[in-house]
Amino acid sequence: MTAMAKAERRAHLWVEACLPLLALLSLMIVGQIGAVIQW
Repeated sequence: MTAMAKAERRAHLWVEACLPLLALLSLMIVGQIGAVIQW
């Protein structure tokens, strides 16, 4: 049970760390697509 809780906490921390990076990446991709469409 404790090992499971540890793994869950680690996964939660990993998700919290990666979410801002994912959001930034998706924003950059959307910006690139918007720039291409404007051309």
